Amino acid sequence: MLRFLLCFMSAFVLLAVRPHAEVWKCSVSEGWSTDLKTMILSRDNASFIADSVFSERYEIIYESDREIHLYRNEIGSVMTAISLFKETSELLELTFYPPSGGRSRHTSGGTCIVR
Repeated sequence: MLRFLLCFMSAFVLLAVRPHAEVWKCSVSEGWSTDLKTMILSRDNASFIADSVFSERYEIIYESDREIHLYRNEIGSVMTAISLFKETSELLELTFYPPSGGRSRHTSGGTCIVR
């Protein structure tokens, strides 16, 4: 009985302990600017959360052994798509704004440290 209880408790502890979350810390540029800013994305199950004031959540819409594609549809029809490239540790972000005198697009890209 004691052996069964120890096995059960060991299994419970192993299931309760979460593995270290995947974090992408990226240096990105915005639009035509050469200024770099830091963007941090932390995996949370089937999504990533951006480290910012608003803690935006990006849903994973596709993942393979080479890349991860994230998507977020924000208030006011602003759509953001992010591609994380695993082999090169790079990020590409596209943000589309609602048409108002034409469609505008914001892009940024950069290199990342993945841990």
